Amino acid sequence: MPPGPLVASTRTRQALWWLSDGRATKARRRATVTAGSGVPAHRQLRGAARQRPVGGRPPLPASCRGKLRVVFAVVITGPPGAGKSAVLSALADALSDDDIAHVAVEVETLVWTHPALTDEQQARHLQLNCELYRQDGQDLLVLAQTLETDADVAELLAAVGADGVLTVRLEAEPRTLVERITEREPAAWSGLTDLLEHTQELAVTMPALARVDLVLSTEDERPEDVAALIRAACPTQLTAPATSED
Repeated sequence: MPPGPLVASTRTRQALWWLSDGRATKARRRATVTAGSGVPAHRQLRGAARQRPVGGRPPLPASCRGKLRVVFAVVITGPPGAGKSAVLSALADALSDDDIAHVAVEVETLVWTHPALTDEQQARHLQLNCELYRQDGQDLLVLAQTLETDADVAELLAAVGADGVLTVRLEAEPRTLVERITEREPAAWSGLTDLLEHTQELAVTMPALARVDLVLSTEDERPEDVAALIRAACPTQLTAPATSED
């Protein structure tokens, strides 16, 4: 069966939550951003069944050497409907297939609560989780989150605390974003209209983000192909080392 379209098969979302203390704009932003799917059982089993070989990944660039352990992060962002969840899943699958140890995190799922967490609380939850992963020996983090402003990007990077980062922004035509969201969300959901409007706004404003290393269109692209482009942009950290048999 050929790979499906660039739309996550399942989704979570925050219920609309309006604050009365003047922070309605940020509350609306958190509420209308869609989060991605959970981790399929086959991916959990695959990760549990394998162990990373000694010296499994090539050395990092000279700028990152001289430390006991170096943590690298791939941050995937883009407006709702751009394919963050699907590309994150495809990238995690590709890394697992090559036996590259990593952690895949849907940030918006990690901090999904009602009432919505404040920005400070969200950052603390993410920071603590990333620190636990580092303590467990994980030094490659792959994260997906809708980052609307440069301040959002800076807050996320500070919480992750990685030594090196590749920030990827996914994009698609506004009409494509609307079609994908309309297809996956229940028509009766009360937040659908607000989400569609906000998504079209983000399609216009997000290209202005300054801290982005790679921009990829998901228009008519398979998640696996987009994930391959991400790996090609950072081969030292995201590809398996060559063996003597290669």
